[in-house]
Amino acid sequence: VKERGGGEGSSNSHNGGPAQSSSSSVIFDDPGQQQGGPITQMCNILEAMEDQKFWHFAHDNLSPNQYARIPRDKKMAIRYLIKLGINNTSFVTSWETTLEEKRYMQALDQWEFRGGIRKDLMALLSGLHNLCDLVPWQGRKWKRVGLGDLQDPNARKKYFKKAMLIVHPDHNHSKPAAQRAITERAFTALTEALKQEA
Repeated sequence: VKERGGGEGSSNSHNGGPAQSSSSSVIFDDPGQQQGGPITQMCNILEAMEDQKFWHFAHDNLSPNQYARIPRDKKMAIRYLIKLGINNTSFVTSWETTLEEKRYMQALDQWEFRGGIRKDLMALLSGLHNLCDLVPWQGRKWKRVGLGDLQDPNARKKYFKKAMLIVHPDHNHSKPAAQRAITERAFTALTEALKQEA
């Protein structure tokens, strides 16, 4: 791969949005020319992707006009992406992270709200175990509690305190980012639900 300035190219902001303009373009002589380099690594990752995932990635990282012009042959499409500056693995990592965040944020919304209204403490505690399955969980996990065990207000307060041992920010500062985001959301929701019971 050789690079030269003055051509038409673009890159995105690594967040799954449309690609932005760049001042350089890439000319391919031999895709394997730079063995082990970032462009070669990117090509290998894209070639190994399942087709459906690859086209989803391309769609999310190109503007509508760019996507309309992408070659429908996968190998040519990869070269097209590289030419537009989508040429290192951080694009894939960022895109996959965004997809994962969307997935667990939707699950969090379903756990916390019903019809746009926050669920009560009993409902939140009874469904809390589902949050521990959203990502590879580190540390203590919440064991399922039935609604029958949460009927008594004193019992709910007891289980609330147990939940705080799992979702409180002080217990999750060293955990992976996804787990921290989930526990922070759960901490806020449970705390607000407890206030509503007062």
